[in-house]
Amino acid sequence: LAILVSSLSLPPPTGRYNVGSKAYVLPHLTVDDPVAPNGTTTSILVNIYYPTHDTAPSQKYLWPGLAAAAETIYSLPPGAVGNTTTKITYNATPLLLSECSDLNLPTLLFGPAAVGPPSQAFFGIISELARKVYAVVTVDHPYEQPYLEYPDG
Repeated sequence: LAILVSSLSLPPPTGRYNVGSKAYVLPHLTVDDPVAPNGTTTSILVNIYYPTHDTAPSQKYLWPGLAAAAETIYSLPPGAVGNTTTKITYNATPLLLSECSDLNLPTLLFGPAAVGPPSQAFFGIISELARKVYAVVTVDHPYEQPYLEYPDG
């Protein structure tokens, strides 16, 4: 399929809201980290996905570096992943607390497997939950995934 199609647009999730996302790089010192090249990690990547009224334009499904790494790892032609789009609004305004406080929904935490893809690769599942008024917090630890890209590159 990737050979026949130069770009795909993932279907929008169900639910009545759009999806917003904000990335944070949190300082976190891990000494004696068995997977870090120098044995020490100084930060973790946290993404928060949440429902929003903001319009969700088509955006790239994965950051460029992540898309290129996925294409290399899975032997896909250039652009097969990099040109794939989805509906998300980065740095969107979250719903007002008054709009969702009566629902009593928990905040969900998601961490990908230690050697699997980063949490961004699970956007389909995560966005489906966010559109149904859950807040989803993902945590990616550097060096555990075969590729991880911070928001600043």
